[in-house]
Amino acid sequence: MVDYCTPINDLQPLFVAAVALSFAVISFLFMLGRMITRSEFEAMARKELRETLIAIVIAVAVVGLAGVSCEGLKAVMADYAPGQTQFSYSYEYINVLIYKIGVPSLQSMWLLSYSMKNMQLEVSLPAGMKYNMFAALSTYATVIERMAGLIFTPFIGSLHAQLLLLQLSQAFAITLILPIGMVLRAIPMARSGGSFLIALAFGLYVILPLMYVVDYDISKRIWPGFDQYVSGQALSVQSHSTLSDMYERAFSPIQTISKILPQATVLAILNLTIFQSFVETFTKFINDIG
Repeated sequence: MVDYCTPINDLQPLFVAAVALSFAVISFLFMLGRMITRSEFEAMARKELRETLIAIVIAVAVVGLAGVSCEGLKAVMADYAPGQTQFSYSYEYINVLIYKIGVPSLQSMWLLSYSMKNMQLEVSLPAGMKYNMFAALSTYATVIERMAGLIFTPFIGSLHAQLLLLQLSQAFAITLILPIGMVLRAIPMARSGGSFLIALAFGLYVILPLMYVVDYDISKRIWPGFDQYVSGQALSVQSHSTLSDMYERAFSPIQTISKILPQATVLAILNLTIFQSFVETFTKFINDIG
């Protein structure tokens, strides 16, 4: 099983090389300052030496913080949702919205639209004219078709995008983004970028998935019947063969699929806003250390 909470070892030589490069630059500045008796170069060398030592300390602290964060999250999730991680719990939530609510509701909407358009009950009128009693339903069928294609389908796409973001976060936040940030933090002229990547890694691995854990818990608490979908009782695609059956189910798919709208729109924006605020604040904190 892949350990997504351990930085890859392949980038350790790059960090050592970056530190060595920094010391080479520092040595050159000291030598240049002594050769031409310019105190500015010696001051720059002292500043770079301080920044390099700080980068080493930050690297050690970041590795320790990553370990503490990972173990802390495991402990929290063990009490909150035994057998789950913050990512697996988030995946379960998004998959419920997509495959147990969104997709079945879309299928029901398409089927309902098709059934309405093909319903025929003709009555004879004077002068040999005929009129379909269900002709008016075609307008509602068109509305449902447009809503399914132009409104709800993009919302399901939004949920897929959020699921992909979570998967990429789990796979690369600590294993790749964090060590790259540590390497850049040790290189002069790239320290701001390194600070950003370090903050980004913790935001992707800790803050972002925890926001979906909270969203999942809120959904279970405030949406009546949401637990039925979690337990596997997905919306079934049923035919609408009779008028009474169609009347009862005319609005059911729309009401059901509306459950995905908060996470596809408002909650997604809120999650990303909190995530962005954390990354900006943590980046500033790391930069201020130096």
